[in-house]
This record gives sequence, C-alpha cells and structure tokens, in this order.
Amino acid sequence: MFNIVIFPIIFFFFNSSTFTKSDTVLINRELHEIFLIKQYWHTAIVIHSKDIDGSKYRFKKFFEDHRLIDFGWGDEVFYQLPDFDLYFAARAILKPTSSTLRIEGINLSKELFLQYSDIAVRLSITESQLENILNFIENTFYKNSDEYVLLNSIADKIFFFKAKGNYHLFNTCNTWLAECLKQAGFDISTNIILTEQLFREVIKFGEVISVKNN
Repeated sequence: MFNIVIFPIIFFFFNSSTFTKSDTVLINRELHEIFLIKQYWHTAIVIHSKDIDGSKYRFKKFFEDHRLIDFGWGDEVFYQLPDFDLYFAARAILKPTSSTLRIEGINLSKELFLQYSDIAVRLSITESQLENILNFIENTFYKNSDEYVLLNSIADKIFFFKAKGNYHLFNTCNTWLAECLKQAGFDISTNIILTEQLFREVIKFGEVISVKNN
C-alpha cells in the first residue's frame, strides 16, 4: 500500500528520476521472468501464472485461467477501499494496523498490462529464486487451521486474504517487497519504506521495460 503522508516527496523524486526504457530485450530461456511494478499507489510483484505449481501453492486455484498474477501487501482496510481515502491512508501509517495480501489475476498480455504501470522492472531469476519468492508469499498468508482466510473478492479476479504482520510507517508494501527479493538472494536493504527507494535498488539488478515520464 502506498504511503500517502510522504506521497509528495516520493512523487517528486520518482518523476525526476533518470529511469530509461531499455531498447534491447534479452531473455535467458533457462530463467524465469518476474516484474516489480508501480501503478499509482500500488506496488507489487508480478509472476507468470504458468510458473506457479498449483499443487504446492494452493492460492493458484483462484487464478488458473489468468496469464499473470499480481501480489501486493498492505493495510487491511485501506487496501480494500475502491477509492483513495485520506483518513484511512493516514491511519495506516500512523499506527500499526492489520494487513492483507492482495492478489490479482491478470488476463492481459504482459506487454499491455505493463503499459499501465508508472514503472515496471523485469528481473530474470532461477528456479530456486522463484521458489524462494513463492515460499515468502505463501508464508505471508495468515492461516486458520492451515486454511487461507479470505477477506474479500472483486469480480473473481482480485482477492484479499488476511496476512501476517502489521502495516505502519516503517513496514510498508515496499518493505515487504524488499524482504521478498532479499529471500531470493538479491542484495537489497530490507529497511526500505519508500517506493523511490525500492525502485532505485531494483534497477541495479533488473531491467526497466516500461516507464511513464510525466
């Protein structure tokens, strides 16, 4: 979930950054590709549905018919609101609040979907790294008797599950994503709280494939 209190700061840095779109796309066919994206206040990790073993990761059953799966973590209340709400955004960062894991199935091609992102960075990862990332996501679910706790769903494509951890100023969606990449072996700080911080780190070992220059 995006941090509204520091949004003006992030907006300034993000839009004054020197991110550039690569002219050449090279993919090692032995590797998997994943994406880190920012879309408005939403930051997430996006994985090809075909790369996820549904027999091991049971959340896959909700997204069997989708091409991509978008994973984000944030404040339980604010993240589920259909529109931006300043009160709940401030509440989310001013004190520790319960969290949710937001998972969305995407049926668009990756090229079209990534066009909607303010920035999208592709990472090429090994099978082992992919498994570490998926295990990290799996361990984020709060479970009741080993079952996921579904909080809400929208149009059978966006699902909100109860998640572990409290959301607050020093533990944001960006922190969660940094911890996810750290588990996969990437050299990244887990003290990240700002979107700008996250993407400045990620482009060191990823490839910017989509960016909006406002």
